[in-house]
Amino acid sequence: IYGYSKEYFKRHNMELLNSFKGEDNTPWLCCGNFNVVLNQEEKGGGNLVMMNQMLMFADTLDTCDLCDLGFLGNRFTWTNKRRGKDGILKRVHRSVANPK
Repeated sequence: IYGYSKEYFKRHNMELLNSFKGEDNTPWLCCGNFNVVLNQEEKGGGNLVMMNQMLMFADTLDTCDLCDLGFLGNRFTWTNKRRGKDGILKRVHRSVANPK
């Protein structure tokens, strides 16, 4: 997945994930840049993350029975490549899967 980065379109990312959920309980895995974080700790610098985006993403993962598979290494996967007070880091890339 490569999620929309514009705030207005983030709901479309979640609708797309919901559309993939099948009724047959097929195992599935979704990887990529979701362009949204699950909690404030997944972002360093810049403005606070909008609560409605984090909740929408968490609700979508729950509805689709998807869980984050975790990671090794740096907890941030994206940077705006600036330093100091202008620097922003986020964990927007992840892999999620259902228990099957």
